[in-house]
Amino acid sequence: MGSWPDPVLAYGYYIGGKQAGWDINVSDEDDDYFSLTDIFWFDGDSSDFIWECEKRLQAAHAHPGVGFIPIGTHDDMRYILGIQHHPIVDGKLVAPSEVTVLQWTIDLTVALMTLDFKPIQKHAEWIHDACYC
Repeated sequence: MGSWPDPVLAYGYYIGGKQAGWDINVSDEDDDYFSLTDIFWFDGDSSDFIWECEKRLQAAHAHPGVGFIPIGTHDDMRYILGIQHHPIVDGKLVAPSEVTVLQWTIDLTVALMTLDFKPIQKHAEWIHDACYC
C-alpha cells in the first residue's frame, strides 16, 4: 500500500470489486445474488473482469474519457465506472458545465449498454474517494 493516497473525484457509478463484491446487475430486477457469469459476454475469471470490460468499451469506440477508475488498496481494489475530473487547473478550481455533465451522463449510459450491466446505484453521481495504489 502506498503511503499517500491519490485523491479521486469522478462522475459515474460505484461498481465495487472482487473483494468487496460487485454492485451491478444484468437485469432490472433487484437480485440479491450476482455472479460475473451472469454477464453473457464474459467467460474469463474475475481477475480479468475489468480488463475485459475495458477491451469491450474500446472495441465499441466508447467515449475515451469513460473508464474504470481504481479506488481502495491493492488488497481491496474497487472501481468506479466513470469519468475522472481534475478540478484544479492552473491553481484555480474549475467545475464542469451542466452541458459537460449531461454529455458525460450520455457517455456513461452508452458504456453501461455496451457492458450490458446495471449498477445498483440508480444514477451517475459525483464520487470522492482515494486510491492507495
